[in-house]
Amino acid sequence: MSEADPPTDVAAYRDLWRAAPAELVARRGIAHRELAGGVWLGCAALSGAPILNHVLGAGVAAPAGEAELDAIQGFYDALDVAYSVAIDRDADGLGPMLERRGFTSSRPWMTFRRDARTAAPPAPTELTVEEAGAGRAEAFGAVVAAAFDMPDDFASWMGALVGRPGWTTLLALDGDRPVGAAALFVRGDAGWLGMGATLPSARGRGAQGALFAERLRRVAALGLREAITETGAPVEGEAPGPSYRNMLRYGFEERALRPNLLSPSPENPGA
Repeated sequence: MSEADPPTDVAAYRDLWRAAPAELVARRGIAHRELAGGVWLGCAALSGAPILNHVLGAGVAAPAGEAELDAIQGFYDALDVAYSVAIDRDADGLGPMLERRGFTSSRPWMTFRRDARTAAPPAPTELTVEEAGAGRAEAFGAVVAAAFDMPDDFASWMGALVGRPGWTTLLALDGDRPVGAAALFVRGDAGWLGMGATLPSARGRGAQGALFAERLRRVAALGLREAITETGAPVEGEAPGPSYRNMLRYGFEERALRPNLLSPSPENPGA
């Protein structure tokens, strides 16, 4: 298979893994591989965190056959972790092949898009939003790591995005205290909105709305064509979560449901 450039959202995750500090990479077993527009993301230290052990973009730029699935399996076997594979709507036949290997359904993602030329609605809050410059890299990383229940030392990884080419990193502040964070990754004519995080003590105060509004303002100012993002889709009988509702509130439209299939665990490969 020939190499291909991934779409913007997959490129954002790829660059996030590239940004991981070398010391953390070695200590936590952080790894990634790229093939034909797909990105294989891994973290040996956290087998139970599917987002950190996740295949994105497989089977889109080029078909993914049994040989490619064997290579993916070998990558995660070396890390000794279970992992998820995102099934893009253009990845013909990928889901059935994985199911034959014992993969089972996990929480799907809903992908969203928004016309970047449309103004964002106001975001009423007493919090302020500022760009996280070099002096606030540690604060940005700490908020993201804490809000997503990551280990404390992952703050250095998330903080490595501050000042990195292609990224804009923002903080929501309660006075001088950072209580929320979010990032914008830009490539080509699209901007990916991710890393939206609010500390538990500050939830319900409009931090994420303000961070959405500011990122969308910047997307428009850059003259981009679209903004994209994603979040976990509600399962049957469950109401959409806060992130899902905020995306709709700020003008995003549901683009496509992206199933995730979870591998059998290394401890119980026949599960």
